[in-house]
Amino acid sequence: MAWQDFHLTGLPVPYDPDSHEQQIFMPYFLFHWDPQRPRTGKRANRRGGIVRRWYELERAGTLSDMHRLFLEQATAQPVSFWEVLWSEAGEGFGLRDILVGMETQVIERSASRALQKGDII
Repeated sequence: MAWQDFHLTGLPVPYDPDSHEQQIFMPYFLFHWDPQRPRTGKRANRRGGIVRRWYELERAGTLSDMHRLFLEQATAQPVSFWEVLWSEAGEGFGLRDILVGMETQVIERSASRALQKGDII
């Protein structure tokens, strides 16, 4: 059902785990998809998706503040595409949101070893 909603169709669309769309589908599925959510209006995406809400209920007493913040931001921020502006291996990288132009820096160790300027993630 989530795969069909993602493709904006009521027609049966076979789920393809090897699809190039997985990179954008999985955040949609995990943080936004809800089979009973209104598709439009002020309340369309306020609560987050059913998987996110279930996870929060299951882990209610064990989630750290950081985990809660991550879940809130994953729900509040739209899925987007980012251009790598620079990357310093083992230190971090700079990104620009292709859709809105916002820039940010990420401090981390592993992805910065593989990313190069101009990559789209």
